[in-house]
Amino acid sequence: MAADVVCVGIVCTDVLIRGVDLSTPFTAESKHAESTAIGIGGDAANEAIVMSRMGVSTKLIAGVADDAVGSFIINSLNDFGINTDSMVVAEGGKSSMNIVVIAPDGQRNFINSGHPESLNYEPDVSQLTGAKI
Repeated sequence: MAADVVCVGIVCTDVLIRGVDLSTPFTAESKHAESTAIGIGGDAANEAIVMSRMGVSTKLIAGVADDAVGSFIINSLNDFGINTDSMVVAEGGKSSMNIVVIAPDGQRNFINSGHPESLNYEPDVSQLTGAKI
């Protein structure tokens, strides 16, 4: 199915932990968080979500694995109304996940799973046919 906009790039799951005091070392202790959330991230996915929210027919081409995180990513994108028919799903891999610790002053610190499924895929360029952007 053709889309007006096709985004190609990175998608991941972000675990956002807000309001953590990082002014002291974090050693063998528990720290309080103001809030936590799980969402979708990655530059291509973020742009696809914005375009879809604006009512633009949008497709995302990105790589995930056939794991629970990859399923969460695809299901979440579908919930946003994004066409995921051209997503590349790697068998037996691990989808990319970021843990984002956000200090009260807004400073963000990332821990990344570093799994390459979000980077090492061959997009089907024929899926760009008919797209305006």
